[in-house]
Amino acid sequence: MATAASSMDKRTKIEIIGLMLVLVSPLLIALGTFHWTTLPLVELLIIGIMVIAITIGITKIAKQLVLAIKEGADTDYRER
Repeated sequence: MATAASSMDKRTKIEIIGLMLVLVSPLLIALGTFHWTTLPLVELLIIGIMVIAITIGITKIAKQLVLAIKEGADTDYRER
């Protein structure tokens, strides 16, 4: 059985990147309008680490959302 990562085609990857950019666009706008010259190096490093963590999280969310929409809901659950 193929895994979800190996079964993604080019169109799915493009959809994931597009959705990721839509989700992260408010953050990119806020970071673009900020004045970076007044911050010390430690605070810039903290902001950089946070942006990397946000990007990783949004990538995972976008991937799950696109795959859930394409493949449908998971109906394999036990009724209580």
